[in-house]
Amino acid sequence: MVQQVFHQFLRWPLLVRIFLIAISLMTVFGILIHYVEPDTFPSYFDGIWWAVITMSTVGYGDFVPA
Repeated sequence: MVQQVFHQFLRWPLLVRIFLIAISLMTVFGILIHYVEPDTFPSYFDGIWWAVITMSTVGYGDFVPA
């Protein structure tokens, strides 16, 4: 079953796969940083915002890990 889903995923266009992987990583690391530093990142959205800004190399500096 898992192998079948994986092969179906590989049939999708490359840009769609890259986009989904990037969104997934930002979400996972955003939620993870919320659990690691809940005082700095009080909500899931703040953690995901930090992940998006960090991965896009903009780095506003409004949220930084302690």
